[in-house]
Amino acid sequence: MTTPIHAAGLQDRSNRDLLIFHPAGSFFAIAAIIAIALPGVWWLQLEESRLTHARLGIFGFGGVAVSGYLLTAQKAWTARNAPIPALVLGALALGSRVTAFWFPGRIWVTLLGSLGIAFAILWPVVRAGRWDKLPVAAVPLALAAAEVALVGQFISAAVLPGAMVILILLVGGRVVPAFIAEDRRRSGHIARNLPWRWPSLGLFGSSFFLDGCLERSS
Repeated sequence: MTTPIHAAGLQDRSNRDLLIFHPAGSFFAIAAIIAIALPGVWWLQLEESRLTHARLGIFGFGGVAVSGYLLTAQKAWTARNAPIPALVLGALALGSRVTAFWFPGRIWVTLLGSLGIAFAILWPVVRAGRWDKLPVAAVPLALAAAEVALVGQFISAAVLPGAMVILILLVGGRVVPAFIAEDRRRSGHIARNLPWRWPSLGLFGSSFFLDGCLERSS
């Protein structure tokens, strides 16, 4: 016999959207596909294999995964859905990476998709007035600018892996507490603001500076 509580739980599960309609589902699936396909880029006879690999690895796998986390976190921060449906955002992410593969030396077509994703993350944060979350929410916009700089040869691809590690530490340091706060809120508990954990970012940034100094002195 089904109890009222059990029936309510079954009804709640039946009303949930499929994961593919959630930003985490589409974005993490795309990031996983890129990660699996990425090593095969070196086997292809491409004119700009290094640039293609950097654009797919750093801004494809890394950027898409970070954007998936932020699209999930912004709902916890603002209680607002993204202004663009998850499947459309996933299509923008996938389309921008496909164009980056076929046209590694061009940026504008790819940039349209990247800016659409950045807008979907930033706009709910701005509308909700969560200015404390704005620096982290602006990370996809910064990634789009970095990709423009890479294609335009204003920055070297050598600095991107370390910069992506710092971004992952930064985003993870803010997104995970957002998930915990949202879970506590839904459970009827008071959400607690967790303090920043800066040492890892400070040490990693210092290692970049010291490595550059040692390289110049040697």
